[in-house]
Amino acid sequence: MNKNRRWLLLGAITLLVCVFIGLGLTMRTASVPPVNLTQVLTDIRDGRVTEVRLSGDGHEVEVTYADESQARVTLPADMTLTRLLTDAGIPVDRWPHIYTGASGSLPVEAALALRFLTVVGVGVLLFILFRRFAPTNLGTTQSRRGGFEPIRPGERTITFADVAGSEEIKEEVADIVEYLRDPERFRQLGARIPRGVLLTGPPGTGKTLLTRALAGEARASFFSVSGSEFVELYVGVGASRVRELFRKAKEHAPSIIFIDEIDAIGRRRGRMDQSSEYDQTLNQILVEMDGFEERTTVVVVAATNRVDILDPALLRPGRFDRKVTVDLPDRRARRAILEVHARGKPFAADVDLDEIAARTTGMSGADLANIINEAAILAARDRRATITNHDLLEALDRTLAGPARNASRFSERERRVIAYHEAGHAVVAHLLEHADPVRKVSIVSRGRAGGYTVIMPDEDRGLWTRAQLNHRLAALLGGLAAEEIIFGDITTGSSNDLEQVTSIATSMVQRYGMGHRFGLLAIGPGSDLTQLSPQSAYTAEQEALQLVEQAHQTALDVLRTHLDDLEQVAQRLLEVETIDGDELAALVSPPRPLPPRQPASDALPKLGHRVPVREGRRRGGAHRLGRAVGVVAAFTRDAVEALRPTNRETDRT
Repeated sequence: MNKNRRWLLLGAITLLVCVFIGLGLTMRTASVPPVNLTQVLTDIRDGRVTEVRLSGDGHEVEVTYADESQARVTLPADMTLTRLLTDAGIPVDRWPHIYTGASGSLPVEAALALRFLTVVGVGVLLFILFRRFAPTNLGTTQSRRGGFEPIRPGERTITFADVAGSEEIKEEVADIVEYLRDPERFRQLGARIPRGVLLTGPPGTGKTLLTRALAGEARASFFSVSGSEFVELYVGVGASRVRELFRKAKEHAPSIIFIDEIDAIGRRRGRMDQSSEYDQTLNQILVEMDGFEERTTVVVVAATNRVDILDPALLRPGRFDRKVTVDLPDRRARRAILEVHARGKPFAADVDLDEIAARTTGMSGADLANIINEAAILAARDRRATITNHDLLEALDRTLAGPARNASRFSERERRVIAYHEAGHAVVAHLLEHADPVRKVSIVSRGRAGGYTVIMPDEDRGLWTRAQLNHRLAALLGGLAAEEIIFGDITTGSSNDLEQVTSIATSMVQRYGMGHRFGLLAIGPGSDLTQLSPQSAYTAEQEALQLVEQAHQTALDVLRTHLDDLEQVAQRLLEVETIDGDELAALVSPPRPLPPRQPASDALPKLGHRVPVREGRRRGGAHRLGRAVGVVAAFTRDAVEALRPTNRETDRT
């Protein structure tokens, strides 16, 4: 496809050059300077002119002098050269040699023919370009078909050995491999292989790599496309591309079609007025997947991280029969992924992949591959023959917070504030029982951060308790609390900490049922308070604020109790800029008893609680209406009380 376009572009440029050359020849004007007609006649009479050349129409004259200089003159419209010479009284023996046709010009017939051919050539070129690249023809041209060329078996083969940390997923797709290798064994038993497999999970977890390994193991052709490749402005183009893709897949069977980001075309139909192109493309995919013959060895694998917006018809059995979740790797899987990407790289003896796996909680396979690659780049930058553990740790820091800035960004006072801020995070997290351990504390500026504290659990955690989240909030607010204690003021350096605190506190109340007054209600991850009543929204907001205030007070109590430890850690940071978890544990003393605190009281007004009215308030119409209602109520109450004795006496009798 690229070769054809390159030749077409070269031909277009050549034709344009020829057009400009032809136009230049036909419209060229003489480069000799014009002179006065009277001067030319005088020069002819004096014998200084040796040659005269007439243009094709006889109105332009090029005059050549004895010294080989030239001049140009234009004759009057109703006058010829011979008549002009005769009327001027110049003897015939003094006339110069007269030639017809100006030098460097074409005859009139040839010039007209060249102009005509130039116009025709431009028209033909525009017609070819329009026919080849018109939007209505995209998807049906041969150049577009070339975009669906498969990776055939044996070309860039990737197997399951190249995919680490996905053992359960390999087991899920193992029967597809066996079916594509030996379909008759399954057909004899009446089994039908799943026609589609939907891979879901966060970005970078290896969905594309897993599909290519599936094709490599099955020795099948592999077609890889993106969902956005089928989306066009013109209706019907995407559907034609889908038909072409499945036609080629059937020709190269056994084959696997991988559609990445299928949510680009697989969203629910009819979601907007101008969705005809999306709907037709999705309809064609549904027809193609449901129209597979029983003996067709074509499997569709799609990947997305937005399953919730896909059309239900796409997810039903018979199309995507299996849905496999590709989640973030755990510690054991991260170690295996690091080993895969470390193949063929020279590592030093001090490299500890277990430590890197422990420090990369929550990272995807793509992040781990990037860490290994960054470490290799750092070693090559320093012209070293091996990759050390320091390179891996530096690459991890670069991935988490960005490259280090050696230039001085902060003044000495700001650097001191950053040291106490990070020391506050580290001391609070280290001393609280349910907080995660501190891995590293640094005041080296990286990215937009002046410093950072790495707090990660020893093991991967799928569930969080209320105590763990409360102590996590306190650790996040430890930097702000340290600024308050040491400097009596706070800075803008806590902006990211406050964002995380807000997210955790609101989730505790609105999603996890960890609030006391909001109860066990949940409003989803979007925190859309509009679906709640104003009273419930106010309660959720105030309870989240109360959780944050309690965590803030916990951080203050810890730092005030261990003020000497805070000073020691901050001074050490100012000296060496970076300390690890073991050194932090040696600097901080054991936990001490915290001062007792009064239990938090319910400060929220309850429904039906009467708010006292301020004395001296101006009485208006509402007050008078209230008094009238009160009078009617009092009269009714007195009347009822007056009737009660009679009723009791009647009951006795």
